[in-house]
Amino acid sequence: MQSTFLRDKQALAIAEGQPIPVGKMVINLFKNPTYMLSVLCITNVMFVIIGLQFWAVQYGTVVLKEDPTYVYILFALTVITSPCLGAIVGGIVTTKLLGSYKNDNALVLCFVVYLLFTAACIPCPFINDFTVFIIILWVAIFMQGFIEPIMMGIILSSVTDIERPAASSLSILLEMLFGMLPAPYVYGLVY
Repeated sequence: MQSTFLRDKQALAIAEGQPIPVGKMVINLFKNPTYMLSVLCITNVMFVIIGLQFWAVQYGTVVLKEDPTYVYILFALTVITSPCLGAIVGGIVTTKLLGSYKNDNALVLCFVVYLLFTAACIPCPFINDFTVFIIILWVAIFMQGFIEPIMMGIILSSVTDIERPAASSLSILLEMLFGMLPAPYVYGLVY
């Protein structure tokens, strides 16, 4: 009820041409469950994928004892091709099958792809062949590339027009702060 009140108050302020304080926008964003759960989802994906990417070369050369040149070339090809192809395929699938990311089934599609992402990530530490590891890493990064644009569309469409810049900034801040920043360190503690 209070969230509706704040949104009505914001709508009135927009109609009157008054600026809305950033603090109120941020509070509204934290109270928006679709926004927050989507941001937490993509933050989790970034945590997992950045940790895998950060340690992949070290894992291939030190643990699996592969030739460093072979590892660097395959890793470079993986991180260049997989997210780009994932985003392209994700966009085509979302547009052709669902019509847009605003379709209610877009979240279902993201959930299914997220399960595939999880399934690809789980066996990574148990693989003893670098080629198999890099193929599974390619699939995981592809799934991240598939999910990311759809989730950003869902995130930005779950807020009002006036909240979109703050929503985008807060989303990126949370992804970087809780997803990308701690991932290499936490994976390093385990490694």
